Amino acid sequence: MANFKYKAISTSGEQVNGVVEATDQMTAVAKIKQTCSIILEIQEVQGPEIDYKPRGKRIDAKLLSLMCDRFAIILGVGLPIVKAVDLLAGQMEDKALKGILKKVSQDVAMGRTLSSSFAAQKGYFPVTFIESVRSGEESGNLAETFRRMYAYYDKTNKTKQKVISSLTYPGITMVVGIIVMVIIMVVAVPSFTKTFERMGTEMPGITLFVINMSKFFTNYGIIMLFAIAAIVLACKLYQQTEKGAELFSSLILMMPIVGKIIQLNAASQFAHTMAMMLTSGMPILGCIETAGKSIGNYVMRRDILAAVSGVEEGKSLAICLEKSKYLPSMLVAMVAMGETTGTLETTLTAVAGFYDNEVDINTSRAVSVLEPAIIGVLAVFVVVVLFSVYLPMFSMYGSV
Repeated sequence: MANFKYKAISTSGEQVNGVVEATDQMTAVAKIKQTCSIILEIQEVQGPEIDYKPRGKRIDAKLLSLMCDRFAIILGVGLPIVKAVDLLAGQMEDKALKGILKKVSQDVAMGRTLSSSFAAQKGYFPVTFIESVRSGEESGNLAETFRRMYAYYDKTNKTKQKVISSLTYPGITMVVGIIVMVIIMVVAVPSFTKTFERMGTEMPGITLFVINMSKFFTNYGIIMLFAIAAIVLACKLYQQTEKGAELFSSLILMMPIVGKIIQLNAASQFAHTMAMMLTSGMPILGCIETAGKSIGNYVMRRDILAAVSGVEEGKSLAICLEKSKYLPSMLVAMVAMGETTGTLETTLTAVAGFYDNEVDINTSRAVSVLEPAIIGVLAVFVVVVLFSVYLPMFSMYGSV
């Protein structure tokens, strides 16, 4: 698709300027003729580069679900796209999204399609959203497309909130525990160390160990913080390279509990996205590419996108996905069954629900293991500190 800038005389006799999106100049002229009687000037212009990588703060799933729900209702009434976007912008409480929708409305009013107008907004919207809108435009059923996207993003948001709420308590416990440990090692231990040194009491090994650890943290704590920050920054920079992204993604997937949850969540995301794209009427190759781009883990995303070339060559999707050692075998088997029976969309919807449930179960199980583990580590630390304090005191009382 190309953009064509034009000057024309409208049917009411006024001179108008605008931009229309079309495959070629003849198609552009036909589109302009629908609203203008005379075309004074028309020329192809270079449109803004559409980049799916977010250069600003990407709209989250909660806001997207709310926007899609309201947009579906507005479009269902039969309003034109420009008025629908204007009305939607007025209803949104989020200032950033309100401003973005106003820009989208302006682009649509100038002749651009709704999907390209959303895509031009500096990557604020995910590729799944853009491609779904594009499919809805091509099928002529935008209202139904937005209803399906509402269900999709609402489910995504609820799953995310479940994971966050499950990890909130262990996270707070861990942070509080680390703060308490630092205070004890930097403030409390040096205090009773001075007392023992004044008394000249012979200190047992556990006490010396705690004192030495305290001195280490006190003397080198700042250096350790800078070293940790440098290591984290170096890892982040390396992760931006292809080899680094592959290494870290593979290591995460090999972790005992977290790796399985990420695999299950990616399988759910892939199934949900594929099902929605197929329902929207997108060709299978576009569905695979869009679903692959929606996966967060690098190696799993790479394996799914690699299936595009195989399907282009005439291979089945299941055979292409089978090459990945990270995708769950059940997902591949269900895709094969869906392709064989011609019910891929229905099968993927069912398997997505299954993996959603598996993510919930495994997350709850991980939290149930994590909580006592954190408490156990804190308890061991407290016991060690208590013994290091009381053993010299017992020795001192015994020698009196």
